[in-house]
Amino acid sequence: MPIGLQITIMENNYNVSHLGVAMANNLVIVESPAKVKTIRKFLGSTYVVDASNGHVRDLPKSTMGIDAENDYEPKYITIRGKGDILAKLRKEVKKADKIYLATDPDREGEAISWHLMQALKEDPKKMHRITFNEINMLMHLPFMGAGILFSSGENETQVKYQAAHHELVASALAVKLAHEIDPEYQVGCMLAAGSVYPFSCRPEDVWESMKKDRENYFFIDVQARGAYPAYARKFFEQEKIHLEMEAEDEQILREYPVDFISLSYYNSRCVRADGRGEASGGNVFASAKNPYLTCSQWGWPIDPLGLRITLNALYDRYQKPLFLVENGLGAVDQPDGDGEIRDDYRIEYLQDHIRAMMDAVDEDGVELLGYTAWGCVDLVSTTTGEMSKRYGLIYVDRDDEGKGTLSRRKKKSYFWYQNVIATNGECLK
Repeated sequence: MPIGLQITIMENNYNVSHLGVAMANNLVIVESPAKVKTIRKFLGSTYVVDASNGHVRDLPKSTMGIDAENDYEPKYITIRGKGDILAKLRKEVKKADKIYLATDPDREGEAISWHLMQALKEDPKKMHRITFNEINMLMHLPFMGAGILFSSGENETQVKYQAAHHELVASALAVKLAHEIDPEYQVGCMLAAGSVYPFSCRPEDVWESMKKDRENYFFIDVQARGAYPAYARKFFEQEKIHLEMEAEDEQILREYPVDFISLSYYNSRCVRADGRGEASGGNVFASAKNPYLTCSQWGWPIDPLGLRITLNALYDRYQKPLFLVENGLGAVDQPDGDGEIRDDYRIEYLQDHIRAMMDAVDEDGVELLGYTAWGCVDLVSTTTGEMSKRYGLIYVDRDDEGKGTLSRRKKKSYFWYQNVIATNGECLK
């Protein structure tokens, strides 16, 4: 799981921590030893933080490394110099109640985590994984979301849905493999979420909002329910989209749905069927401006109740546990004369959204595995390419021109969130 700030809710009892349920013995394994000291500072005494120092296993250089007589099974060995590291980690694993493999959220990080699991022989029942991050972004940002480059004259809609089919089957196969390793494994999916409101009670606006929600739920309908929904099949027919499938694809989708659904939430959306009126800013989804909501500096609607609505809509639709893994406010942060960043606007945003999340659990009965704020440290915005659009609780001295020392300092929101953790969420009630 990527390192983030989480609030994990178990049986309506708020356990507030950085990396999950606060227990007596928690082991966090990161890639780089340079991260250990910093992470240990804000996790506190109930966590042990250690590093794998990168990869721990590889194929041998002296031999083929693959058993051709046994279904080409790879034969991994411990990398020279990593034996002592693994031995130390194995001792810590034995003492830990929970182990968090917090390697980087990229392909290399996933490989390191997989090898750590194999080498440490840890109980996999403690692990939660997701397959594709914000899988529905394939339709809106096909290159960024799925690495798709279109050729001249290609039917782009056909290409996107064919790619989506491959991802959906791959997701189901990941669930299959995980459950074969251990039936207690929990494997989830992830979407960029946010309920779509009708601009008015005109039936045309209501129908348009329903269509937009379906577009957003398409991937999860397949991943959670195990089949293409009727509306999607009709859309394929109308748009003359033909999905090339292997004979067993539909059976794979049907037999291996995900165990839980994770999501990002930044804002709700609003649509009007006639396409008129003022447009709202916000993420990559087109939206009419909602007159009842205020907006961030980048025009994103701020809608804490929308989070509660979204959580309820997803839970009602799928009846599977949810995990809110991204939620935050992009804003311009300016150090004051004392060098402090007093980001009360970010505190207000997070506070209101966390309270809405609590209401969804306590009052509505939504089963929520946890909450991860976006994000910990300032970085370049994916959608705009700006450093000035900051989400972090830790300020990084860098501007949009690439100038700055890269020095870091904790914002006011960082200390506020420490108090949320220290009081186990009671300060928000």
